[in-house]
Amino acid sequence: MSNFTETFEEDKPLNVNTFVYLKVMVTLEIVALALHALLQWVIFKLRVTENQYHLVRILSIFDSIHAILAICQVSYFIESTVNDTLPNQTVMVLLTMSVYIFHASPMLITVLIITDRWIAVKYPLRYQELVSKLRINIAVSISGTFCAVSFVCLFFIGDVRSVTKYKMFFTNQWTVFFLVTLRTVTCVIILVLGKLTMRLRDESEANRPYVGNLHGVEAERLDVIIKLKRSVKDVMKLNIWTCVFLIPMILFTLTLLMTGVSELGIKLNAVFGLINALSNPIVYLTCFSKIRHYWYRKCYRRGTIHTERC
Repeated sequence: MSNFTETFEEDKPLNVNTFVYLKVMVTLEIVALALHALLQWVIFKLRVTENQYHLVRILSIFDSIHAILAICQVSYFIESTVNDTLPNQTVMVLLTMSVYIFHASPMLITVLIITDRWIAVKYPLRYQELVSKLRINIAVSISGTFCAVSFVCLFFIGDVRSVTKYKMFFTNQWTVFFLVTLRTVTCVIILVLGKLTMRLRDESEANRPYVGNLHGVEAERLDVIIKLKRSVKDVMKLNIWTCVFLIPMILFTLTLLMTGVSELGIKLNAVFGLINALSNPIVYLTCFSKIRHYWYRKCYRRGTIHTERC
């Protein structure tokens, strides 16, 4: 497959609208970073120890690194263009590879989150011995390493050309094909695992009226699963919103693969990416019950104090 960048003209000048667009990109990424910092602070204040919140914290850190790298990438591109010089090829390749790696890794971490809940519902009495923070960290490391190795290999399968003014997203069709495949597989896995987890939980809920007739291990197992109801619901909300924001990116990327790349195509692709980047911390802050209740208590307390003063 040929390199995407060969479709661009070598010396086509950037217009004012493009500069405004790039500056808006940087601004929105900074807003996303601020929201991730807020999420980290809330989780710290809550002092939650559940594994799903540990994974959400890691997910937020990976998204934050992705935002920082995207800011560096766009800022370097703007600086090079303003100075009327071509961006350094090595720097652009490294930045773009890093951006892709930290875009892909959170998708695999989302899969780990629903896998954690499935294990918790499937093996409620053995969950503590099966899943630990150390094993979670190892799984996250393996996921990140897989993405890194994949993108490093895929970047150099394609025909590497010199970087010109429009070649900010230095990539090839193999890389884009891998991305769209990973996004699709992520959506399928989290929906299927989510459905299986909900089914297991519902089957246990059906036995709830008969809990008085259960004894020993069965009664304990049912009690644990009932307590997991809220956390499973939270993760399913995360899964649904993840798919909502990934599916448009999948469809658009498929269009790029079939029709080729244009300046407008790359801009629209970046817009979808920005929407995804900005929505992620908002979804994390609103989907999980303990974080949501924290904001509710804060707002309710302030509203009560304000009413009393009036």
